Amino acid sequence: LTRRHSKNRQKPIKARAKSTAVKMFGKFTEGLSTEYVIREVLLGITICFAQIPESVAFAFMANIKPPIALHAAWIVGFICSAFGGRPGMVNGATGAFAAIVGTFIPPAGTGNNGEGVELLFPSVMLAGLLMVLVSVTKLSRFITLLPSPVMLGFCNGLAIVIGLSQLHPFEDHETHHWKEGPEMMWMLII
Repeated sequence: LTRRHSKNRQKPIKARAKSTAVKMFGKFTEGLSTEYVIREVLLGITICFAQIPESVAFAFMANIKPPIALHAAWIVGFICSAFGGRPGMVNGATGAFAAIVGTFIPPAGTGNNGEGVELLFPSVMLAGLLMVLVSVTKLSRFITLLPSPVMLGFCNGLAIVIGLSQLHPFEDHETHHWKEGPEMMWMLII
């Protein structure tokens, strides 16, 4: 009788709370510990601080206002973290996208939107739709057929485009020639 009675005792409060959380959130709470949550929050804050200057720099490269790029950065981060991802994966603005966008939005001066910025949102939505279509039809498996030299060539070409887009401060805006003399020297030193 004593043994049977001891089995039917209620679980401690901590165990009841844990089982309730598992019932409510199921697999989402598996493997969560205080250390894990703290580490993930600190990693998110670190990535956030890296994303702000990157987004602003890419905004100037893409000829759009920095607030648009900042909003795009947090929306991309939220969507990618809510709908998928992998450990160690960082999502955010890319130089490749900024270089492409900069080709169809002409410059309108520092900190201003170029003409045609209203086409940016539909083009990004279409690109996202194409990515979903590729995923649903399982066409992504064909990327393995792409040879390594093609991938390296694409990355190197992209690096050249991004690098050239960073040289505009060294160009005289009136004459469209490279700056010379002490001004160029101080720019290189700084």
